[in-house]
Amino acid sequence: MIFAEDTRPETREALLQLWRDKSEGTRALHGFRLWNSFKNRVMSAIAAERHGIDSVELLVETFRHIYREDFSSEELERICARIREYHWSRQAFKSTFRLGAWLRHIQTQNPSNHACNSSHVSST
Repeated sequence: MIFAEDTRPETREALLQLWRDKSEGTRALHGFRLWNSFKNRVMSAIAAERHGIDSVELLVETFRHIYREDFSSEELERICARIREYHWSRQAFKSTFRLGAWLRHIQTQNPSNHACNSSHVSST
């Protein structure tokens, strides 16, 4: 834990003991919540600076901001390209899945209106 310099030793020890008394799961959950809070603050700041940024680029810029000191510029660009590739493919899959689901829904609602229904093809 990080304490301010003016924290008294007995207060520091009491807080550390409270933390040690928590279960591993509770400590992990607390860590995840802190991480999400930090990530959301970074994302909010980026979104405020770059109005209209799309969701994939927001994720890329968030990653770039958080990990800019941990990777070389080449590694960072390679990772950012993979983030884009992953999320664009997921968006494409979701769009295709939604279109397919919509078409199946339309077909089951009124099969006679289906464009490929042979009863609508005139025979001359």
